[in-house]
Amino acid sequence: MWQPAQLGEVIAERRLVARVRHGRARSLVVKFGRPVHSAVKNDPWWCPVEIIGIGKPRFFAAAGVDSVQALILALRAADLKLATGYRNLQVEWLGDAERPIFFHTHVIEMYQAAIENLLAALRQAIKVVEDNPDAGDWKKSIAELRRIERRNGFSPAARGSKRK
Repeated sequence: MWQPAQLGEVIAERRLVARVRHGRARSLVVKFGRPVHSAVKNDPWWCPVEIIGIGKPRFFAAAGVDSVQALILALRAADLKLATGYRNLQVEWLGDAERPIFFHTHVIEMYQAAIENLLAALRQAIKVVEDNPDAGDWKKSIAELRRIERRNGFSPAARGSKRK
């Protein structure tokens, strides 16, 4: 199966800092090439990656079903190689050593999950209100809404305040 042997056209690049044990800093550059595809039918797309700056340049390519998947997998592979592939080095971007390629995406993922959780709870709350149009059932509806709130982690008690 064919795969690229060189980087080709650079479409993205990240400049990092690699620190050895005693704090000496060195420049490290990760370059991502344009995803490429062979002329062979059913071959995958490839996104070439090169890491330069510490020792011999490292080259690899990530395969994907299409160019987008190849690029995403190349980004993930580079992130993993930077986290595990350099012994005695701490790789940083903008002063942070956590996930130098996907810097702070975990925070975005947490916010996104919290918003999805909130929307699911709101959908359940709307259903409770719609299913109990009778004014006499409002106490039951409110009790059910409070159960939904607690179950989905939106209870004020969970945030440190007390409900009366």
